[in-house]
Amino acid sequence: MDLGQFPMDEKGSPTSFTPEEIEWARENGAQSADEIAYHITQHKRLTGEEA
Repeated sequence: MDLGQFPMDEKGSPTSFTPEEIEWARENGAQSADEIAYHITQHKRLTGEEA
């Protein structure tokens, strides 16, 4: 899986997500790196986790 379109240090980038988070996002319909980042970031915001 190539998610290298984001700089390594950019907060909220797919490179800062765990494999479990990426798998969860894909199970919830995310396909592109942008969609994966959006799903995980929104979920973290809604649950009060740092995003």
